Amino acid sequence: MTGSSRGRRDAMAARLEEALSRAMVDLDGALLAEAAEILGTTTRRATINGVLAEFVAARRPHAEGTAPGYEAPAV
Repeated sequence: MTGSSRGRRDAMAARLEEALSRAMVDLDGALLAEAAEILGTTTRRATINGVLAEFVAARRPHAEGTAPGYEAPAV
């Protein structure tokens, strides 16, 4: 494969990855505005990514069983 063919293939793969990361969703405008105010974000993208990051950070310890006060079920 030539360098230019590889470059075109890499560019196509990057565009495909970007396209797959986009989603058309209906959002509650009031909740989005409130989240943006709380997070201090100025764009929808930053707000949504910020909310997702905070959600994952808050839930990860529960999912991993490492949250404070968590007791593993007896087996």
